[in-house]
Amino acid sequence: MAGRSARFPLVDQSTNSLKKVNEYIQAGIETVIDVAQDFVEHNSGQNEAKLNELKDIMLQYVNMEQELEQFLKAVDHVKAEARNSAEAADLVAILDSKIAELKQASKDDPLTNHEKYQDLQQKIQDTLHPGEVLPTQQGASTDADADIEFTQEEIVTKCPYTGQEMANPMKNKHCGHRYDRTSVEEMMKRRGRKARCPMGGCKNDKPIELADLEDDRAFKRYIESKNRQAGRRTKRAGNTPFSP
Repeated sequence: MAGRSARFPLVDQSTNSLKKVNEYIQAGIETVIDVAQDFVEHNSGQNEAKLNELKDIMLQYVNMEQELEQFLKAVDHVKAEARNSAEAADLVAILDSKIAELKQASKDDPLTNHEKYQDLQQKIQDTLHPGEVLPTQQGASTDADADIEFTQEEIVTKCPYTGQEMANPMKNKHCGHRYDRTSVEEMMKRRGRKARCPMGGCKNDKPIELADLEDDRAFKRYIESKNRQAGRRTKRAGNTPFSP
């Protein structure tokens, strides 16, 4: 048992290296999204084959991320089994069994339902058809109702705490107001239990806690789409010939 425990630091070192690989995967995912967005903006989405190639690359990254996550979970499971078992066990067999179990659990959830693949699809849609929402994918969650709601109300995209445009909006579950993630985390750090919703006139008097905040991906897409459209308008205005 002691010998098995002594090997754990080496296992931890290896898993930490794999977590670094995940950072490269995430960088690749973001690069695919940026390239696809730039491609659509400069080619009007006319090259469907190229877009499909980028989507396929995204699915490969998503698959790598999923397999890496399953492996790391399986390793954690094996370590727990080894620590809790008084008898020698076939750790490799336990690892293989756990990986197979995790793969089986995820087989009914297609890679196209992955958040980042959906993000890629939506950003292509936003560029080609501003204001339109992707049709709901079977089995996938959707923020379509929220997207539609954005067109029916006066929209505030600036954080009420800093007055700056939000980059990563988070929504307060109690009052529905949104704040930028970095800003609200800083406010909670500074004010502690005295942190309250900074939106003027808000009647929510509960202290802001991280558990009460949720990422608002639909609103983030709206902000990104609005900023892209504003950028295109600015670019067109800059390219307008001067008329004396």
